Amino acid sequence: MLWLCSCNHGSPGEESTGPEEAAVNQNNQSDIYLTREQFDSMGMRIGDPSRESFSNMVKVNGFVVPTLSGIVKISPMISGRVKSIKHTLGENVTSGQVLFTMESNELIQLQQQYADAYHKLNLLRSNYDREKKLSEENVIAQKDFLKTESEYMSMLSETKGLKARLRMINIDPGPVEDGAVFEYLTVTSPIDGTITSMEMEPGEFIESQESVIEVVNTKELQLRLHIFEKDLADVAVGQQVLFYTPDNAEKKYAATLSHLGKSINPESRTISCLARIDPADHGMFVNNLFIEAAIYTCQRDAMAVPENSVIKESDGDFVLILLEEKNNNMVFRKIPVNTGVTSGSYTEVLDDGLKNVLLEGTYYFVTPE
Repeated sequence: MLWLCSCNHGSPGEESTGPEEAAVNQNNQSDIYLTREQFDSMGMRIGDPSRESFSNMVKVNGFVVPTLSGIVKISPMISGRVKSIKHTLGENVTSGQVLFTMESNELIQLQQQYADAYHKLNLLRSNYDREKKLSEENVIAQKDFLKTESEYMSMLSETKGLKARLRMINIDPGPVEDGAVFEYLTVTSPIDGTITSMEMEPGEFIESQESVIEVVNTKELQLRLHIFEKDLADVAVGQQVLFYTPDNAEKKYAATLSHLGKSINPESRTISCLARIDPADHGMFVNNLFIEAAIYTCQRDAMAVPENSVIKESDGDFVLILLEEKNNNMVFRKIPVNTGVTSGSYTEVLDDGLKNVLLEGTYYFVTPE
């Protein structure tokens, strides 16, 4: 049905002052008569379908998560008591910056063990070098040299292991070799980032492998998307992703699909995939943020008209075309049209040769539901 505020059943040439005075042709209910003045006053526009880009999409949801190099869970490597905490939850830290210090008997014992092993090694090395030379000259028995060599190699291995343990907890072995003993341990951040979790307090005793701080680099966040198995055939690495948070759907961010999982979750029937967030949008999100997204699976050009120029009725889709314009009078006719997908503000039209379509102002003639 075509709707007007009121109808003028007189001659189409009679003067009218507004859209409410437009006339419907009584012989053809699909024809509408307007004057040029009415057409202009209502801001209408006529044109032909234009070529627009259309993209098929797959709707998904997921979370913002860090890359493998963008997150660290920090443990002290040795057991001890927290002495001081230098930063707190939510603060930004840089690589090498001290996060906390701790006191530890294990730390002191490790330094003592290394110093003892280091000096024993020096003594054994001296004996080894001396007996090696004597063995080459056949001055001592071969079995005596082999025993000295075995003791030296064993101590060398032990010393290297203790030295590596000291370096793992940021203790310089050099001063320890000279007799210094560090009374407390400093734990530093291995990456730039933000402290997103802290599970300790001053004075608390923590175990060597206990994870107490999490640091996330917000510049290395990505998307973990959950794609239903029915959509897997349509997605591929490299496709564009637009995502947003549910509380701000108008603000969209860009990403690129980078990895496709190879296993389907048997309960949700989804597969986990990863997408790289565009560098321009890095730093805008937090770890584990829930998002909704659309993966654009293909893009093509097609003839289209503005979505609001299509009249949708129970028996199909229609558009209004300009049938003729004569003596300042315009005649429009509603005709059926075959439509395809709608993307953005445009609807694809599948009919060839469609011309003189009412592109703006169709809503004046649509019956409100």
